[in-house]
Amino acid sequence: MAAPLLHTRLPGDAAASPSAVKMLGASRTGISNMRALENDFFNSPPRKTVQFGGTVTEVLLKYKTGETNDFELLKNQLLDPDIKDDQIINWLLEFRSSIMYLTKDFEQLISIILRLPWLNRSQTVVEEYLAFLGNLVSAQTVFLRPCLSMIASHFVPPRVIIKEGDVDVSDSDDEDDNLPANFDTSQSLANNSKICTIECYVHNLLRISVYFPTLRHEILELIIEKLLKLDVNASRQGIEDAEETANQTCGGTDSTEGLCNMGFAEAFLEPLWKKLQDPSNPAIIRQAAGNYIGSFLARAKFIPLMIREQRHSAMLLSMDHFTQPAKLCSTPLFLDTSSF
Repeated sequence: MAAPLLHTRLPGDAAASPSAVKMLGASRTGISNMRALENDFFNSPPRKTVQFGGTVTEVLLKYKTGETNDFELLKNQLLDPDIKDDQIINWLLEFRSSIMYLTKDFEQLISIILRLPWLNRSQTVVEEYLAFLGNLVSAQTVFLRPCLSMIASHFVPPRVIIKEGDVDVSDSDDEDDNLPANFDTSQSLANNSKICTIECYVHNLLRISVYFPTLRHEILELIIEKLLKLDVNASRQGIEDAEETANQTCGGTDSTEGLCNMGFAEAFLEPLWKKLQDPSNPAIIRQAAGNYIGSFLARAKFIPLMIREQRHSAMLLSMDHFTQPAKLCSTPLFLDTSSF
């Protein structure tokens, strides 16, 4: 709306009324506000173009053809420590409209954007930045890990830098004083975890190995590593108490216990036996499988006698096959384990 016209009072004119003076003051205030808005408009970058002319899309396309001048200007403006909220919003709008061009070739530019001071800005800046992150990780999944790292970094308290003059005396060396205590606390919590929690942890990992067979080897290594650590850190008294409690609470007939133990033993021995028999496996893998089979058969008290005889017979047949390749046994051999 246009501002009201202001007339200059000549010497011969009548004196202005109080209402006219009040209207004149209000008009001057309105003009000052309009001039301030006009200055803000010209000082801030436009909504749809970058400050040096053109769009971000044009700058990115020029960079791919070898013209890097505008691209360097773009990076310098993003690195400006005095960047304003309106400027950040304008840049983010530009980048959101050019999201399909922000490929891995512009990894350096994305790292600069991820370092923008957005968290302690206005609510509009925060919302616009989060919208940009959502579009970026949806269209360019290669930047998912850097975006997650940036977000996680905001949950870490800033390091305290102690200065004397212009010299950095300390870079939060005192933060390391609590590391031993924190480690001991974490270790005690892990050791004192409830059995059901550990069982659920192992069960869920094994379920993952069903859905992702390619990760089965790594998952089994992880489970064995964690169980070994728990076994090493467990106290002898705790193990004895757990065994005594299990003997008192676990009931059942010999037949049911034998059936359960048979299923577990078969499930454990069968994959190891296949590893041992497969000549395509490395020698170290086959040797480890044989060691596990021998240790399991020798130390596990709950294995039924029938399974022991079957495995011993299969091992003897396999040994006979390797030692006498021309003479294959046609009848199974059974090992008399009554003397064991």
